[in-house]
Amino acid sequence: RAISPEDTPSASLMPRSGELQSDGLALVWSLAMPGRPEHIFTCGSPVLTGKFHPTEHRLVVGGCQSGQVVVWDIRAGRLPVQRSSMATGTAALGGHAHPICAMEVVEGGSGLVTAATDGRLNFWSLSNLRDPAESIAVPGNVSCLAVAPESSALICGDESGSLHSVLSSADAAVVSAATGE
Repeated sequence: RAISPEDTPSASLMPRSGELQSDGLALVWSLAMPGRPEHIFTCGSPVLTGKFHPTEHRLVVGGCQSGQVVVWDIRAGRLPVQRSSMATGTAALGGHAHPICAMEVVEGGSGLVTAATDGRLNFWSLSNLRDPAESIAVPGNVSCLAVAPESSALICGDESGSLHSVLSSADAAVVSAATGE
């Protein structure tokens, strides 16, 4: 006999009073349960982008409007199990000071690249989100990010239609641009 979602109601997975109006909320839906989210995650800032970890399937990574990166573990409940530091005006290397608009899990799942709307790319170790390992400025307001599978280069798109290729090496990152005109 098949078990339907209605056969196993779980009050712990139902939205709590006022929770759906929360600022920072990530909902994970299952096609088998279209009537309610399978998982509800919260944090202190609106979540603008999210990704399932490609190898650690219990982890969900989120990028927030505050510039913070958060990681939730499905087994641990609604609150993040790890979060990046908040950017400060005096920090030379720190978290994002602008909203995170895109991110990609890299290095076989051990790293994360985040892009903020001000053109800053941060490279993180997912084992320690305290501060980014590296930070690069890309000209323009970044709106999307992808990893080129054939070269592992990062490709960023900005609001003016330009593409920026970021090739990282042990010494430095090289940023080249192509306009969409």
